[in-house]
Amino acid sequence: MFTGPTEDLKPMNPPEHSINIRGIRKTLGLTQEQFASAVGVTGRTIVRWETGKSRPHAVFIRIIQSLSLIGATQ
Repeated sequence: MFTGPTEDLKPMNPPEHSINIRGIRKTLGLTQEQFASAVGVTGRTIVRWETGKSRPHAVFIRIIQSLSLIGATQ
């Protein structure tokens, strides 16, 4: 039986410097499913990112930032 730290089992609070995924998604006028499709992940993953239960990998952060820049120019 594992008796080590359970730190990784707790929901992660997003750091204050993290990107506001929900805000970007809402600004773009997309549902979680539409945003997930644009980013290349599942809707469930978007829910986890928005609630702070997990964080996107750097590759997905770059994709999200690119989407937000595209949305800002339209």
